[in-house]
Amino acid sequence: MEGIDEKISAIINHFHLNNFSFSKRIGVTGTTVDSIVNGRPQADGSRKKTKPGYDVLNAIIDTFNVNPDFLFSKSTIMLKSDVVKGQTYSGMPQVIAVNQTGDENVVYVPVKARAGYLDGYGDPEYIETLPSFNMPHLTNGTYRCFEVKGNSMVRTFFDGDLVFGKYVEDLNDIKDGRIYVIVSKNDGISIKTCH
Repeated sequence: MEGIDEKISAIINHFHLNNFSFSKRIGVTGTTVDSIVNGRPQADGSRKKTKPGYDVLNAIIDTFNVNPDFLFSKSTIMLKSDVVKGQTYSGMPQVIAVNQTGDENVVYVPVKARAGYLDGYGDPEYIETLPSFNMPHLTNGTYRCFEVKGNSMVRTFFDGDLVFGKYVEDLNDIKDGRIYVIVSKNDGISIKTCH
């Protein structure tokens, strides 16, 4: 994904929007977004894409909390945080990694990276250093993969197992009897059954 038009398309797709609804969110016309992403028809039948102005780029960054490096460099980290204007939850900031088509990747946190993850989970540069990969059936949220260390849940998980977790935005969505990966500044990373 090289061009800014492709990156803006990836943002539109990530938030499951179309050009028109995206344009309304950032306060420009649908024609403006369409000319950036798809281009304007030319006399010879080709399409010429318009470069977005500073005001459009700034609106995208502010409205969707987009990592500016994603738009202006080769960074694959799309979002600075998953907290978008209009949401009320202001919990742990979340950074995601995307592939060339704009699909969200699962970030893998091996045991040796756990200490760094506690300090860097909201830092796009740190997240970019961790391995990430695409899991075809994990497309409806932000996922992390953690390596299990220890035997505290030996009946369910063993030392060295990999656990995939989906980011929970609203603490009210935590269900009794389910297993969760808890990321805490005080207690580190742990896997627990919540009651």
